[in-house]
Amino acid sequence: MNGLTGHLEPERHARILAERILPESGLRTANSYERPKAILLGGQPGSGKGGLVKSAKAEFFYNVVPIDPNELRNFHPQAKEFQRTHPYTWSGDTHPDASQWADELLEATVSGKKC
Repeated sequence: MNGLTGHLEPERHARILAERILPESGLRTANSYERPKAILLGGQPGSGKGGLVKSAKAEFFYNVVPIDPNELRNFHPQAKEFQRTHPYTWSGDTHPDASQWADELLEATVSGKKC
């Protein structure tokens, strides 16, 4: 990791993307479409985004690739430690990697790259 933050070294970040995130994303099994659809959700905590995600998954028969930086934080090897040691600010420690993983997963879906 770099410095005082939870930012992972580039090699480790890339390895987690390749070995865990892409294989677990659903990208491999999702059907490709000539005109794919994207659903963008945003809102305050507790506003109901999770329920909308579940509804969208069901509507598309689970043929989706969710890209949620908050969920991707859990792939950070120190996420649980950060949650335990500073529960109110831990998300800032995982934000750089989670955000980058979200961008990389989006790029993989757009480019049609199957893992």
